[in-house]
Amino acid sequence: THLPKAGGSSYQRLLREFGAGKRICNVHDLPLAELAASQQAGRRFTGTADCDVLIGHANIALEEHGLEWRGRSAGTFVTLFRQPAARAESLFRYRGGRGQEFASAVIARNGSLQHEYEQFLAQQAPTMQAAWLHSPLDVFPPGADLSTWGRPSAAGSTAMTTQQIGRVLAFIARRYSAVGVLERSDETAEVLRCRLPWVNATRLPHVEANSQTWTYPVTLVAQAELLQKHTAVEQYLYEWANLLLSKDLDCCRSPPRRTQPHSSSAPKVLLAV
Repeated sequence: THLPKAGGSSYQRLLREFGAGKRICNVHDLPLAELAASQQAGRRFTGTADCDVLIGHANIALEEHGLEWRGRSAGTFVTLFRQPAARAESLFRYRGGRGQEFASAVIARNGSLQHEYEQFLAQQAPTMQAAWLHSPLDVFPPGADLSTWGRPSAAGSTAMTTQQIGRVLAFIARRYSAVGVLERSDETAEVLRCRLPWVNATRLPHVEANSQTWTYPVTLVAQAELLQKHTAVEQYLYEWANLLLSKDLDCCRSPPRRTQPHSSSAPKVLLAV
């Protein structure tokens, strides 16, 4: 599951590098209209039927229930989390790849990037993107368009109840075979090697294509209370991811338990991220 600005592009590079002979499909390249039509008709989208690996910003519910692909029923799912405050600022700066253009436009009209940042944080307080991207199907409202839910500016900003958040946490532990943390890059790579032996990486690469390579014109400062409200739910997921990563490290480093991942007892064959 590729949470934006959390290092998912590093995962994707590893999969492309070590996945020779596997068909890797990016959900960004799928026709949204056809995806929506398939869901409305109550059937899975079949354009991905011969895919071995799925990448891109899609929620796991779509990958499990909306797409027909080789690893749908017995696939290995991996994800990566990032410290929520750092992700929030990075997401604001990035602006879907148009960060420099946006900053220049704000300055040109004598606007304030600091004010824009505060507005960004306040619009989703808390942000629910990470929760919805990792949600099981039964948490979604009936008829939800899974192809867009969880993407920025989409319906994925809808709030969850405390009970629903708890179900998301339990689902992550049960369904994902590797839960990584960007700030723990080497340990994340170790678990990835353990769960996906064909990915022989000692650390996650830094993908320059999606990082900020230009100097931001101002130093952004988030008000503590506003930032806390914005990241409140995601902080729970981040702390849970750290705990799961530590447990997985213990599991992978203990030979008797190595074949028993926390996510599922089903055989792991193929993968989605």
